[in-house]
Amino acid sequence: MISTFKELFKGNKKIFEGLYIYDKWDWSKTNPVIHLDFAQIQYASVEQLEISLDRFLNDADKKENIELEESETRLIGVKFAQLI
Repeated sequence: MISTFKELFKGNKKIFEGLYIYDKWDWSKTNPVIHLDFAQIQYASVEQLEISLDRFLNDADKKENIELEESETRLIGVKFAQLI
């Protein structure tokens, strides 16, 4: 299901040809997709969760070619907001 939404938001029109959504979706609008997989994030403690989320967000910004503002990069909530 997640990959279906990912392909919709990325505007991958071709794979939806013949399906109900094909002529109902605005394919001209595309959006980056951030997939947060908690199976890959350590969260045994609050500190470990913060470190893991910080690493994830640092990788996500590079993957999507988004440059986070330096002054705010220590706050996880701010990083999420900047990516979104």
